[in-house]
Order: sequence, then structure tokens, then C-alpha cells
Amino acid sequence: MMYRHYEITTLRQWASIAILSLPSMVIAQERLGAGLPMPNASDIGWRVEYSSVVLGDGSHLNEYRALANDTFSGNAQLVVAFYPRFNCAPNATLQFPDGVVDNIPADDSLLNVVVGSEHVVWPVTMDSIDGVVMLSNASDSANQQALWELLDESSRASVLLDVEVKLQFSLLGSRASIADAHERCMTHQPQEWTPVINQVSADQDDWER
Repeated sequence: MMYRHYEITTLRQWASIAILSLPSMVIAQERLGAGLPMPNASDIGWRVEYSSVVLGDGSHLNEYRALANDTFSGNAQLVVAFYPRFNCAPNATLQFPDGVVDNIPADDSLLNVVVGSEHVVWPVTMDSIDGVVMLSNASDSANQQALWELLDESSRASVLLDVEVKLQFSLLGSRASIADAHERCMTHQPQEWTPVINQVSADQDDWER
């Protein structure tokens, strides 16, 4: 199943709303911005986390992600996430606390990202939840896959947010951690789902995940 990036952004927003209204129904963690570490899943500076929240319709949004903090301040994170709901396709995001930069890149702008020695096409979809700014890569699935392969082959990545803020990420350990997150996504067992509202459709199997 192909996905459109705004679906992930919309689901994150629904998740935030669901967390505020249904705190007792959160499965693994209170917000997507703070996942549960997976056992035996860390490699050098990279780690793997899992998050699951219940959305307003009673379905689950599950996320497996590999991430690392930047090597300068440690405040920013480079994240490669996989969602069972979207067939575990890679989705890259840069996230950092609000206030790190004065001018946050707007939707559809191009983020200045270099992986290894190659400039990466990173059209921005901006989102903010609980004081965390997320600049997601809105590229199509082919470019996301190419970025994953480039991360596997390289030893460092840099992001220029503005003239005064440059982030550096070590990619040592990224290959094993991203592969681990993807494997966990691919072997994810869907939770049983009883719709809050009677919503039966041909896509019900997808929304159970």
C-alpha cells in the first residue's frame, strides 16, 4: 500500500489528541516523541524505540524507529521510522525542541541535508507536538528508500537549519539499528481492534495495525 506523507502527519496529530482525551488507553507510551527502548537494540550512538498509541477511532498507530542525537548539543535527533500501517516503508524525520532555531523551515521548503558527500532531497513537512518540532522528509517512497541506502553507506550526516545552527550526526551504528527497527516492524503482530464508532470498510485490516 502506497502512503501519502500527510497521512502520517495527520495520524501523529490524532495521536496527540487521543493522548489528551484517552490517557488510560495508551498502550506503550504517552506520546510518539518518547518511545520505549527495545532490548538489545542499541548500536554505538544509535538506538531503537517502539511507540503505540490508540487513536480516536480505537485503532492503533504503531511506530518502530531508529534514532541518534546530534553530536554537538545532543538536543536534535535524526529519526528513521517504520509504521506497520504503511507497510513498513521508511520515513525520515529531523526533530528538536522548539526554540532551537528562530526561523523554522516551512512546509514544502527544502532542508539543507548532506549525507556522506551527497546532498539529499528533503522537502519539509513541519509538525509540532508537545514542544517538539518535527521536520519530516515528504519525499516519495523511492527517495525515502534511496535515503535509507545512503545512510547505510555513509559515516556522517549534517543539517544546516540556518546560518548559525548546523547539526552533525554520526552514522556509525545506523545500519544495524535501522535494519533492526525495520525487521521489528515487519514482524509486528497487529492488536485486536474494536472500533469506537461502527466504521467498517475494505481497509479495516490496514487500520488494525
